[in-house]
Amino acid sequence: MSSRRGDVIKYLNDRYGYENVAGISNYSTMASASALRDVARVSGIPDVEYSCTKLVPKVFGSPVSLEEARVEVGEIEEFASKYPKIWATATKLQGKMRSLGQHAAGIVVAGEPIVNRAVIEKRKDGMTVNWDKRVVEDQGLVKMDILGLSTLDVLKIAADKIEQRWGQKIDYMALPLDDDKVLEAFGRGNTIGVFQFESPGMQKLLRDLAQNSPLTFDDIAAATALYRPGPMQSGLMDQYVGVKQGYNYAQVEHPAMENALTDTYGVIVYQESIMQIARDLAGFTMAQADHLRKAMGKKDAEKMAQQRQGFISGAIAGFVEIELEDGSIKKVHRASKLMCADGVRRTPEQAFEDCAEITSFEV
Repeated sequence: MSSRRGDVIKYLNDRYGYENVAGISNYSTMASASALRDVARVSGIPDVEYSCTKLVPKVFGSPVSLEEARVEVGEIEEFASKYPKIWATATKLQGKMRSLGQHAAGIVVAGEPIVNRAVIEKRKDGMTVNWDKRVVEDQGLVKMDILGLSTLDVLKIAADKIEQRWGQKIDYMALPLDDDKVLEAFGRGNTIGVFQFESPGMQKLLRDLAQNSPLTFDDIAAATALYRPGPMQSGLMDQYVGVKQGYNYAQVEHPAMENALTDTYGVIVYQESIMQIARDLAGFTMAQADHLRKAMGKKDAEKMAQQRQGFISGAIAGFVEIELEDGSIKKVHRASKLMCADGVRRTPEQAFEDCAEITSFEV
């Protein structure tokens, strides 16, 4: 809860040492609209001239680039043509770092004084690592999210009031997760004040999921994973809703994926599903599957490319036919021999068990 977040941080300081605990910086960047607006303002342009910045389109809450906005919005195209120098400066500034704040929840805990491991700034609330959360993780530091949720404060106040008035002590951890009245309320979108479920878009998703069949706790859990930019842009959210409503059939690309996707209507909803698919489809170890999950979660194209050959080789070893972007087919006959990274040729059965990476195969 937000009222006790300071107590948790104090505990970490007392337990691990003040010099071993620090906050994390948050890089604030200039979005497309603010970049254009700020450049126009400092250039002395009247407010009415750059009011077009309010028309920059947004995709899932994030403004598109100025180049895209210029194509889509006539008023922005008119401004760009009228003030080419301001436009050129703004396009260079969009996406650039604007200020250095502090991450609302992130805390680093190290096994030694953090000043030995990172750039440190002393602030009124304590020390802060001058890297954002991605750099912190890349540098091998352990990042924790100490959330301060006002929702938990409300629940605590409610429990105290109930005990004072009715003499009944509420144990929230003992409440059932399949209470019919609660699930019906979620299915109607009556979730104002419920953490992560109170936005209009989320309320609509809940109503859609409950349209033709009762809402389940598993559906609620899936909703929190699906209502994000990636699943929404890729169509996974609509696919899940369509199967849940009975408009579409659940489809799994390969039988080896059924174990991971049976409970989610054939839709990849969770990161754990990605890990399971990598293991079942390509013979990845848990560590390899976790590396793949991280690369996908961070949209790291370079690390994704590094996983490519291992995934293809593992799938081939497991007799899975692979179709590449150019339309070519990669598969191996059961009688083939596969060359592993250690230079030893094995049968596909042996390779699937033994090899972290297969370098070649022969029929």
